[in-house]
Amino acid sequence: WTVSSSQSWLTADVTSSEGNKPVKLTAAANPGLTPRSATVTVSATGLEPRVVTVTQQGTAPTLTVSGTALS
Repeated sequence: WTVSSSQSWLTADVTSSEGNKPVKLTAAANPGLTPRSATVTVSATGLEPRVVTVTQQGTAPTLTVSGTALS
């Protein structure tokens, strides 16, 4: 079987193997404010591919204020 991701920010620790084996997906941090999505496809000879959609939320906006003395 094989595993592939549609986006480079979502990777699988194993991209091909035989038999039963767990697959760990790792998503890089989303630096944007909006959610992003990727599809992961698992394919095996003689079987219909399985597709999973992974959606990652965007980063919450932050505001940092540092105090300074006014005179």
